[in-house]
Amino acid sequence: MSAGIRILRNMACPELIESNPEDIKSLIGEKAWRSHTESLVSNSFRSDLHFLPSDAQESAFSGVAAHSLVLFRYPLTAPVEIFECAQDVSLVNWPATLARIARIKPMANTFVQEKPIKRIRLVPRYLADLLTRYVAIYIRIGSPDFSEKAVSRLAKEIG
Repeated sequence: MSAGIRILRNMACPELIESNPEDIKSLIGEKAWRSHTESLVSNSFRSDLHFLPSDAQESAFSGVAAHSLVLFRYPLTAPVEIFECAQDVSLVNWPATLARIARIKPMANTFVQEKPIKRIRLVPRYLADLLTRYVAIYIRIGSPDFSEKAVSRLAKEIG
């Protein structure tokens, strides 16, 4: 019971606070915990989640410091222009560059404090799997269902 309350408190905090896995394990039970974690690692838990193992690098150089999940339903995007400028070594005044971009794309101000750096890339084999799963979710979400009336009418037309 107290494990569940601690998890709920973490979820209610405006900052991201990682829950203790032992709390989750005690709440759902050892057998369910093992089943869920195995499903997560094998990418069979849910189609809108994708597991990325830690890259086991020192934290200063790591792109995936801890085992992580890609949450396909909550993508964060930024204009590619920001990343292209971040890689351009000839641009010496990062705040001025962002100010120029922000006139058209205000979200660029998100990157004023810290210049984005490329820390990781997925090898093509894993990237293809990740992108296929991501696209599959949004292809389905974007296609509207027929109304009941339309289904009845179309079914009658077929025969």
